[in-house]
Amino acid sequence: MVKHLDLIETQSLLYHRKAELSKLDPKNFYIRLIKIELDPSAIADFSSLANNVMMPGLKTESWVLVMYAVAEKNNPNRISILEVYKNLDSYNAIRYNVVVRSQIEYKYPSGKTE
Repeated sequence: MVKHLDLIETQSLLYHRKAELSKLDPKNFYIRLIKIELDPSAIADFSSLANNVMMPGLKTESWVLVMYAVAEKNNPNRISILEVYKNLDSYNAIRYNVVVRSQIEYKYPSGKTE
């Protein structure tokens, strides 16, 4: 029985899906849902990061199969990101990727991402 349900209208910020997704066994996928609440003054910076750093990286790197980022229409500083990786090893590989590591260090100077 459902105890709580939120239906939230969103707007797309970033979408990338690899063609090979439909050919892979979903039992092995490693899936993460990330919820971010930005300072309202940082929305433009996040959009720039998504479009100028994350999207080009997604197109050239094989580690992520799907990334979909949306912002709530009524609260655009609340962002949800769905990531689908081939498996846990693919996810762990990003932590050693120089470009991704620099993004993580920029966003999380303490080194803690969760």
